[in-house]
Amino acid sequence: MISLLWRLAVVALIVVSFDLSYLYVVPYLSSLWPPCSKTVWGSDSSWFWTMVQAIGTILQATVVIGTLVFIFFQLRAQGRANMLQALGTLDDRWNSPPTLRARKGACASYTDPSLEIGHNQQIVLSFFEDIGLYLAKKVFDSEVVWSKWSQEIEYYWLMHEPHVSQFRQESGDSTWYDKFEFLYREMEKFAKKADVPFGNKSPKEINKYATWEVSSTEDG
Repeated sequence: MISLLWRLAVVALIVVSFDLSYLYVVPYLSSLWPPCSKTVWGSDSSWFWTMVQAIGTILQATVVIGTLVFIFFQLRAQGRANMLQALGTLDDRWNSPPTLRARKGACASYTDPSLEIGHNQQIVLSFFEDIGLYLAKKVFDSEVVWSKWSQEIEYYWLMHEPHVSQFRQESGDSTWYDKFEFLYREMEKFAKKADVPFGNKSPKEINKYATWEVSSTEDG
């Protein structure tokens, strides 16, 4: 923010400097060269000042446009840097011991007929809720999310959609884990555009993934 203010101040200084030169410097220089004073500062000087004003306007516009373009690319680069930092933080969180244990527990018990959202489910569902929030706020785009977590989003939502539906019904609050649901729907749209399969997994396929997740998180 401070660097942005400095750049705007520089632009303002350039504009003010040009205006001051127009008012004071040029008249003084023309007075030092009398033959030029009639055409530059006298009654026949309109052509000259029209040209100076045109050049000044072009220079001012060029400086302003150049500064705005520079700021745009810097903000875009900063946005990418923030996205990469957020991705790294989420990767660390997904593979942290507490989350590995939660993934193992959630996948081992997803077929429990009580459909209870316990501690393990809360950790996993909240993780995808946060990714959905990042996507909704455009911190991430769909392509990035797809390349990083499409499989996990697909299977964890299919495993726990009945749990979420029951919890919403019991609590009377339909917004519970709505960002996770939004995330899943956005991945559906992306898959449809890319013409790749997503969702509609059979119980056998879901169980196979859950079994694989349990075995892959043993170290957690």
